[in-house]
Amino acid sequence: MYDKFESLTKEDIIKELKRLREELVVTKTYGEKNTCLESIITYNQLLSSLTGDDVSVNINRILKKQKNSILLSGDKEAKLYDNFSNNFISNKEFFKELTSNLLKTLEDSILEFDNKDYDLYLYPEEDIITLIINFFYEYYPNKLDLVEDMLKKKRVIGVDNLTDYSGVCFHIYKNLPIVLFQRDRNLTLKEFATITHELGHVIDFEDLDSRYSSNFSQKYFYNSTFLELNSLLVETQSLDFLSKNKLNELFVREIQYNNLISTYTNLIGINLFTELDNDLIKNGSVLFCDSDFVKGITNLDLVYDDNNFSFNLKDNLMYGLSGVMASYFNSLISEYKELGQKMYNDFWAYRCDLFRPQLFDELNINQDDIGKRLVKQIKKIN
Repeated sequence: MYDKFESLTKEDIIKELKRLREELVVTKTYGEKNTCLESIITYNQLLSSLTGDDVSVNINRILKKQKNSILLSGDKEAKLYDNFSNNFISNKEFFKELTSNLLKTLEDSILEFDNKDYDLYLYPEEDIITLIINFFYEYYPNKLDLVEDMLKKKRVIGVDNLTDYSGVCFHIYKNLPIVLFQRDRNLTLKEFATITHELGHVIDFEDLDSRYSSNFSQKYFYNSTFLELNSLLVETQSLDFLSKNKLNELFVREIQYNNLISTYTNLIGINLFTELDNDLIKNGSVLFCDSDFVKGITNLDLVYDDNNFSFNLKDNLMYGLSGVMASYFNSLISEYKELGQKMYNDFWAYRCDLFRPQLFDELNINQDDIGKRLVKQIKKIN
């Protein structure tokens, strides 16, 4: 049984990178070289997450030496972003209508939300691991072996100084991903939610690797509007699991509320980008504005980075639309288990494609119903 999460140090990563570089020299086949290269890139990214160092120069140097590599270079990344931004531009009117309607629908329900004080309970790692196993046993029994394999092989790693994110999942083609999460001395149910979110990515990546090449998986990371869909659905369900079991209820409710506000803020970002000229969208994906500007869009008193807002087109689309659809499908699955799961699976099957508004009509997903189910979710946690 696993009673604690693995630890990781800078020295561990450097040692593994040295071993992988030696392995790369002696590998013979195209497939072996790419598997080894992806591992090297992943461990460089791990190093960046731990130290905050920019490792892009190291990664590009490695790729240039391997002329036959199918992994993405910086130039190809730029072309993929062009595809992403052009797809957004082609569907600006759809995104404008969808986000405008959702912002209007959600605002009143969020304003009515009753914030309450909560106590923060701390849990030993063993208890968090038990909760993770119990959650997947109940909600994803067919993925329990995968989750236990991640824990047994020490691929879920707590770090003390993770930069930028509370958690991150590193994809390694045809191998178990590596999950990092910010670990303080004691854990709360926020860390439980972070880990289940990242394990949602693990499930996603396992499915991708069983269907596509490493090259396709890389394109998915840069092109997909719904990269965060499965992870946010799993996280949303894991919070429902905690609520149902009455674990630190008011704190869990606070996490759910903050996730909702995050989705709402991302919808504002998408809406703002629909107002920009196409050339501005193509030339840059980041938009800065102050809180007074945002107040012209919403009546909510949003606070973000000392009242300055930074919107990122790719992140806003991924987290905003995925957050909306995760709540929508969670509501459907809770109410109509088999039908809801089938509708989700049908929608999820298109996650690798560039976004098409027609998909909603093809799968009988009504925009008004999306809004109603989101409001229903808010009232459920209020």
